[in-house]
Amino acid sequence: MMMGKFIKIGCLFFLLISINPETWGWGGARGEGSDITEFEWATWPDYCKAAFLNSEWGHGSPFTDRISMSSMSEYRKTYMQKIGVPGPHHFCLATIYIKRARGGIGVTQKKSIELLKRAIDEITYSYGRMSKSAPLFSTVSAYYGIALYQSGDHDRAFEIWKEGITVQPNKPESYVAMAEALRSERKMKEALELLLRFDKVKQQPSAEVEYFLGHTYLDLGLYDDAKRHADKAYQLGYPLPGLKNKLRRIGK
Repeated sequence: MMMGKFIKIGCLFFLLISINPETWGWGGARGEGSDITEFEWATWPDYCKAAFLNSEWGHGSPFTDRISMSSMSEYRKTYMQKIGVPGPHHFCLATIYIKRARGGIGVTQKKSIELLKRAIDEITYSYGRMSKSAPLFSTVSAYYGIALYQSGDHDRAFEIWKEGITVQPNKPESYVAMAEALRSERKMKEALELLLRFDKVKQQPSAEVEYFLGHTYLDLGLYDDAKRHADKAYQLGYPLPGLKNKLRRIGK
């Protein structure tokens, strides 16, 4: 079904724009999820849209007519099998709070701290009830770690990411989130080793891993390797042009 087809793509794209935010505009809160913008809605995976509209928070939402009744019915029947996230609307709204906390118009440090606290509270609801066999365990772990890391709890963040990798070693989300944290600490070699670990066990290529491999090689001054992985990332459909632009500026 259409819902299942886009779950994997949506998860990864939503994660990568959390790590690489471009534009986030949003208004004042009027209740949980009542201030979701068109841009935020558009970048949500399909399962998040359905989860939100299926919850009490979605009642009266301006996005009510964006999902067909047949798709909503399919979501209700299969979401635990395909997604496995209890209270998925809690997790999904947390991902928006994380992105908002990364910066934007009118986001003060105080507001960022408040948003991250809300994100952690919401993800904790889903994470604490989720089976480690859930299809999206790595995705939820990745976001949970991001929220903790951005709030300053680095040790706990790395614990969450490591568990996500241990439980689902063939899924890229926790690798990507942890590698980006290492890169932010200028631990480029550690980030590279982590991403190459995924490269060895992957069951299928990941545009996000290729992108961050390219970025890490670029930071290490290994420009040919950076170009090789950047080309792979864009061939796989990576949407953001940052790495491509940096390589172009150095003649690659």
